[in-house]
Amino acid sequence: MINRREFIKTALRSIGLVAIVSIAVFLAVREETDEKCDLDFVCESCKKVDSCSLDKKNK
Repeated sequence: MINRREFIKTALRSIGLVAIVSIAVFLAVREETDEKCDLDFVCESCKKVDSCSLDKKNK
């Protein structure tokens, strides 16, 4: 029979492992772009807004 202390220790280790693996997968899979924003994401006054591939222009 597993006692409460061992159960909590195992649960926290499992949650930590899942968190680390999730972050690693996210960092490995995310799409990187070479495009940088020159105007601090003020898209209304940007001259490159038609060809911009950054996510903020859609919001």
